[in-house]
Amino acid sequence: MRRWKTVRGSNRAELQALFAANRRLFKAYVLREQLDRLWTYKTRPGVLNFLNGWCDALRWQRLPELDRLSEFLFKHLDGIAAYCDHQVRFGVVESINTTIKPREKSKMHGHPATVAVFLTDVHSRFTYPDVKTEEITGKAGQVVYFDAFEHDPEHLSNQPFEAIAVELKP
Repeated sequence: MRRWKTVRGSNRAELQALFAANRRLFKAYVLREQLDRLWTYKTRPGVLNFLNGWCDALRWQRLPELDRLSEFLFKHLDGIAAYCDHQVRFGVVESINTTIKPREKSKMHGHPATVAVFLTDVHSRFTYPDVKTEEITGKAGQVVYFDAFEHDPEHLSNQPFEAIAVELKP
């Protein structure tokens, strides 16, 4: 999935149809897009006001996993606000739009703590460094939280998988 401003033509119509079918997914997508505005503020009070308003909007969605994101952001508020003084791009969160092809298998890699919004249904198998495996299933619109982990993922579905992942930097 791309940023709204780069989605054109029939892709934009498909995205609108998806959002119409799932209001929670649409709200999560909009909130994710709005979070990018955080880095445009030049003053600490501006950052605090934006983050307060953004987290209030987040709480209205009643998605417990996103409440954890809100708590994490406030825990690191001082570091986030420091960006106003020294604009170095080493933030505490990174949002990633993920698309995985049908039957795609990846190499072992790791993730920090992550909140993910599934944009499509998912059926994957994770193999962990200790060789244990776990099947992961979920529905479009579902929001999940993962503690930091390493895995060797294999997408088991014949359909592509899309998600928005917000990685929480340690």
